Amino acid sequence: MSATRDGDALLSKLRAIIARLPDSTETMPWGSPHWRIGGASGKIFSGYGADKGAHRVGFKVRDELRSDLLADPRYRVAPYVGRFGWLDYDLDAGKPDWKQIKP
Repeated sequence: MSATRDGDALLSKLRAIIARLPDSTETMPWGSPHWRIGGASGKIFSGYGADKGAHRVGFKVRDELRSDLLADPRYRVAPYVGRFGWLDYDLDAGKPDWKQIKP
């Protein structure tokens, strides 16, 4: 996921959702927002990126949910980290279903 503008409406909505999670911290590794649990050195649980005009949020998924989510065209195996169970959700594929994203 590449760098994105801070004024992005999708990013603002995502930040508002994640801000409600206890002990979450936003960091900027690789030039794009990623969120960690346990402070700035904690584990990454989500990332956001805008690559070639496509806005995506990435997250790790339990193995038993993976195939069901991949049946939905809004989801894809995340580049680089997909082999570790990460998926990307395409925020541009119609109106995002924020209920699926909210904790």
